[in-house]
Amino acid sequence: MFILILHFTEIHIVNETGGHLLELVHKMGVDLRCGAACSKIRRIRYGHFDLSHCLVRQQWNYTNIISNFEKCMPALTDSMTDRMEQITLAEQLSSRVISSSKQTDS
Repeated sequence: MFILILHFTEIHIVNETGGHLLELVHKMGVDLRCGAACSKIRRIRYGHFDLSHCLVRQQWNYTNIISNFEKCMPALTDSMTDRMEQITLAEQLSSRVISSSKQTDS
Protein backbone atom coordinates (compact mmCIF):
# COMPACT_ATOMS: atom_id res chain seq x y z
CA MET A 1 0.00 0.00 0.00
CA PHE A 2 1.35 3.41 -1.01
CA ILE A 3 0.42 6.45 1.07
CA LEU A 4 1.20 9.95 -0.16
CA ILE A 5 1.13 12.71 2.41
CA LEU A 6 1.05 16.28 1.15
CA HIS A 7 1.74 19.17 3.47
CA PHE A 8 0.61 22.67 2.61
CA THR A 9 2.57 25.22 4.55
CA GLU A 10 0.00 28.01 4.24
CA ILE A 11 -3.28 28.80 2.58
CA HIS A 12 -4.39 32.43 2.80
CA ILE A 13 -8.12 33.04 2.71
CA VAL A 14 -9.73 36.44 3.14
CA ASN A 15 -13.10 37.05 4.82
CA GLU A 16 -13.91 33.49 5.75
CA THR A 17 -14.98 32.09 9.08
CA GLY A 18 -13.34 29.06 10.64
CA GLY A 19 -16.36 26.92 9.77
CA HIS A 20 -16.22 27.86 6.11
CA LEU A 21 -12.50 27.16 6.03
CA LEU A 22 -12.98 23.70 7.52
CA GLU A 23 -15.75 23.01 5.00
CA LEU A 24 -13.41 24.08 2.18
CA VAL A 25 -10.68 21.73 3.41
CA HIS A 26 -13.21 18.88 3.61
CA LYS A 27 -14.45 19.56 0.06
CA MET A 28 -10.85 19.61 -1.20
CA GLY A 29 -10.34 16.18 0.32
CA VAL A 30 -13.55 14.84 -1.23
CA ASP A 31 -12.68 16.27 -4.66
CA LEU A 32 -9.18 14.80 -4.49
CA ARG A 33 -10.60 11.50 -3.17
CA CYS A 34 -8.34 11.56 -0.14
CA GLY A 35 -8.40 12.66 3.46
CA ALA A 36 -7.84 16.33 4.19
CA ALA A 37 -7.32 17.98 7.53
CA CYS A 38 -6.66 21.42 8.84
CA SER A 39 -3.98 21.30 11.49
CA LYS A 40 -4.04 24.97 12.44
CA ILE A 41 -6.16 28.05 11.80
CA ARG A 42 -4.78 31.46 12.61
CA ARG A 43 -6.84 34.60 12.09
CA ILE A 44 -4.46 37.46 11.43
CA ARG A 45 -7.03 40.14 10.66
CA TYR A 46 -10.67 40.82 11.43
CA GLY A 47 -12.11 43.92 9.79
CA HIS A 48 -9.95 46.90 10.74
CA PHE A 49 -8.13 44.91 13.41
CA ASP A 50 -4.93 42.91 13.00
CA LEU A 51 -2.55 41.10 15.32
CA SER A 52 -1.13 44.38 16.62
CA HIS A 53 -4.51 45.01 18.30
CA CYS A 54 -4.55 41.66 20.13
CA LEU A 55 -3.97 40.89 23.77
CA VAL A 56 -2.85 37.43 24.79
CA ARG A 57 -4.35 35.94 27.93
CA GLN A 58 -1.36 36.91 30.09
CA GLN A 59 -2.00 40.56 29.16
CA TRP A 60 -5.60 40.56 30.36
CA ASN A 61 -5.51 43.13 33.11
CA TYR A 62 -7.22 46.47 33.61
CA THR A 63 -4.27 48.61 32.47
CA ASN A 64 -3.62 46.66 29.27
CA ILE A 65 -7.32 46.41 28.38
CA ILE A 66 -7.86 50.18 28.79
CA SER A 67 -4.67 50.92 26.84
CA ASN A 68 -5.70 48.54 24.07
CA PHE A 69 -9.19 50.02 23.93
CA GLU A 70 -7.68 53.49 23.47
CA LYS A 71 -5.42 52.11 20.75
CA CYS A 72 -8.42 50.56 18.95
CA MET A 73 -10.65 53.65 19.09
CA PRO A 74 -9.38 55.12 15.79
CA ALA A 75 -10.16 51.85 13.99
CA LEU A 76 -13.60 51.70 15.62
CA THR A 77 -14.28 55.33 14.71
CA ASP A 78 -13.17 54.72 11.11
CA SER A 79 -15.40 51.65 10.94
CA MET A 80 -18.41 53.55 12.31
CA THR A 81 -17.74 56.45 9.91
CA ASP A 82 -17.51 54.05 6.95
CA ARG A 83 -20.77 52.40 8.01
CA MET A 84 -22.56 55.75 8.39
CA GLU A 85 -21.35 56.77 4.92
CA GLN A 86 -22.69 53.50 3.49
CA ILE A 87 -26.07 54.07 5.16
CA THR A 88 -26.22 57.68 3.91
CA LEU A 89 -25.36 56.57 0.37
CA ALA A 90 -27.99 53.81 0.49
CA GLU A 91 -30.62 56.29 1.73
CA GLN A 92 -29.74 58.73 -1.08
CA LEU A 93 -29.96 56.00 -3.71
CA SER A 94 -33.23 54.76 -2.26
CA SER A 95 -34.77 58.24 -2.32
CA ARG A 96 -33.66 58.71 -5.95
CA VAL A 97 -35.22 55.39 -6.96
CA ILE A 98 -38.47 56.26 -5.19
CA SER A 99 -38.63 59.77 -6.71
CA SER A 100 -37.84 58.47 -10.22
CA SER A 101 -40.52 55.77 -9.92
CA LYS A 102 -43.05 58.41 -8.85
CA GLN A 103 -42.15 60.50 -11.88
CA THR A 104 -42.65 57.57 -14.26
CA ASP A 105 -46.00 56.75 -12.63
CA SER A 106 -47.25 60.29 -13.26
